Order: sequence, then C-alpha cells, then structure tokens
Amino acid sequence: STGAVSTLGPNNLGSGDHSLGFPCQTDGQPQEFTMIPITLSWFVCLYLGVFLIGMILLWMGYEVIRRRSEGISNQELVHCRICDSRYSDISTAELPHCPACGSLNERPSRRSS
Repeated sequence: STGAVSTLGPNNLGSGDHSLGFPCQTDGQPQEFTMIPITLSWFVCLYLGVFLIGMILLWMGYEVIRRRSEGISNQELVHCRICDSRYSDISTAELPHCPACGSLNERPSRRSS
C-alpha cells in the first residue's frame, strides 16, 4: 500500500535499532553504526590465513620440543656397527662397550642444529 510507513533503514536491512558495528559520526546527523567494510572473499582469506599461521606456529613449537627431547636421548643412544644392536649408555667413556658383543663403539657425533 502507498500509505504504509516503511520500517526499513537506509540499506533495507531492518530498522537499524539493533545494528552491530562501530559508531561513526556523519555530517551533523545522528550517530550511525556501520560494519567493517569487508567482502566475503576477503573475510574467508583472512580467516584461513590466521588459522594457517596459528597451525604453523603450533607445529613449529611442537617441533622444537620434539627436537630438544630427541637430542637428549640421542646423546645416550649408541649403535654397534659389529652386531647392529642399539643400546643406551650413560657413562662418560668415549668408547663404550656393546653389551651384546663386547666391541668398542664410538658415540654418535653431535649435529649442530
């Protein structure tokens, strides 16, 4: 009908009474609330970017923790080249004896990481 009063706001999205967003002052008019202007495609890109950066940071943190714990256990782990056994040796001897065959073995060299 032609005599009906429209309750839609300037963007035809409702009355505007319960708008979300940030207040902005227009030229002498009452204060209006506007949303951050962003398209759906940019929102999806930003969301995925933040998610991927978070996952990469978590992965890097766990990798650092894993390498630290691996480095401690690798210092004690010795591999016998004669009988191909692996054993843990906590002594300070440069050439520890293999418990399986009794041969002398070198400790693995430390990798600089």
